[in-house]
Amino acid sequence: MHGSRPLLWMGWWPTPPPRLAAVRDGASQVVDVPFATAIQLALVDAGVGFFPWLVVADLVAEGRLRTLDVRGLPPLERRSALVRVDLGPPPGSEITALANVIRDRAISLGVIAESPATPSSSETANGPSTTRTKVRSK
Repeated sequence: MHGSRPLLWMGWWPTPPPRLAAVRDGASQVVDVPFATAIQLALVDAGVGFFPWLVVADLVAEGRLRTLDVRGLPPLERRSALVRVDLGPPPGSEITALANVIRDRAISLGVIAESPATPSSSETANGPSTTRTKVRSK
């Protein structure tokens, strides 16, 4: 990334992966900024940065931003999980509907892949699905 625009560093890893830290350390200019600022700078071509996929998925899909390959840097991943406390009976229909909307949006963005046995939102409106959904890295 020598000679390129500033690297926008948002520090979304508690400790960055060693290869990413090496990219940061080798950049000619690093600017520490919050996500919202980094997005605005990237949109006006004033910097490049490593963003969580969900933060930029819509902008990439709209063609307003594009992903770049960094030679010698394998794809980065950050794992996450949707969790809840087991407090007994399943959540009400409103909470289940919200969880289904979130899952469906994640599937539409390509963040998770719908497994063949995953029921649709309408099929799970009366209770949570026990089918696991496969997580895909971007």
